Amino acid sequence: MFDNSDNVTERSADALNKQFKAAVCGAVETAVGNDRNNLCITELSSESMLRKMEEYKKYHAGSEARKAYLNGDYDEDGGFEVTFRCDYSPERRTEESLLTYILDPQEYVRAEAEAYIDSHQEDILSDFLANDMISAEYAEIINNPLNPVHCVKRIMRAVSASSAKTVNVTISKDGVEFTFKAEANQFRSDCISNYSNWNIAAADRREFETRFGRHARYEPNDIVRIEYARSVLYKNENMGG
Repeated sequence: MFDNSDNVTERSADALNKQFKAAVCGAVETAVGNDRNNLCITELSSESMLRKMEEYKKYHAGSEARKAYLNGDYDEDGGFEVTFRCDYSPERRTEESLLTYILDPQEYVRAEAEAYIDSHQEDILSDFLANDMISAEYAEIINNPLNPVHCVKRIMRAVSASSAKTVNVTISKDGVEFTFKAEANQFRSDCISNYSNWNIAAADRREFETRFGRHARYEPNDIVRIEYARSVLYKNENMGG
């Protein structure tokens, strides 16, 4: 092992385990080929896995689709597609198994990948099914131009393109238009549902609370425009402001 110029740390047990994990994951992904037809099953049968999929659809698929849309991880002209990624994690390796891997890494990786695929058919299929759920949620976002996430994305892009630390925000809420100064950073990330009034400058926040209530929040669709240094960074296309 030490007849070459490799650094000793590159041949440590931890380093070898990382190499082994990466090699097995690569072999599994190549064998599956991002195609569920290469599996031996076509549907789930495990009660626990079926419950897991129901929970994923209910609690996670929508947020994953939203995250992918906001991050730009999609094809604007087509659909959203996720590539299968193996999450194989090797059990703690013994000295004997590490030496076996060192002596014949290709054969050891092949055998381990084959064993993983054989014993994780439902786990692999569940990944494809989860991706289907994300794709369906993504399609709903794309097909609904009134979804507030479209405003969030335009706001994120517009404010991220500037160096502003604070911006002037004009909102139209409950029929009342109001302009205030707010921290810019909150507009560079997903607000989920609304923006907090705690990021409004103190004097303007008091006026905001007087107009709309102490616990009031404003939503992406309430924003008429966002300005910085006399330039309009963002303008709500659905409003005339």
